[in-house]
Amino acid sequence: MKQIAHLVLLLVCMYLFSCSSRDVTKREMTPTDFRAIATRKLGEGAESIPNPAKTAVLCVKRSKPTTLMPQHQVSFFIYNVAEGKVVFEDNLANGSVGWKDERLVLVEIVPGIEKLDESSPPQLRGYLVDALTGQKSDLGKAVVH
Repeated sequence: MKQIAHLVLLLVCMYLFSCSSRDVTKREMTPTDFRAIATRKLGEGAESIPNPAKTAVLCVKRSKPTTLMPQHQVSFFIYNVAEGKVVFEDNLANGSVGWKDERLVLVEIVPGIEKLDESSPPQLRGYLVDALTGQKSDLGKAVVH
């Protein structure tokens, strides 16, 4: 009798585990996940741009210049789909943000009026953000071509 009970228990466990053996590391990207966060963090009118692999989403809101704020304000965050959370966010004046490749987000900061040094080429101002880890690396050494 105990053997039959163990066999039934084993079969039930195998059935349950076989039904729940889905890939937990790869979540389906649902628009409601990041759109609700985008509305809460950035307000209405935020743009959601997924990377080509759909493993991360860049949510951006650009404000138009006004007399009080003559520069474009860019607010953004990066949502990691696999982890289901925001890995990086920032707000900058007079810049742009977009996907550089499948994993990196390029954030360019446009400086105001500055005196150019004729002897050295202009440099990119800004940084790169790894969309999976949220790690930020400076672009200060990159030369504009």
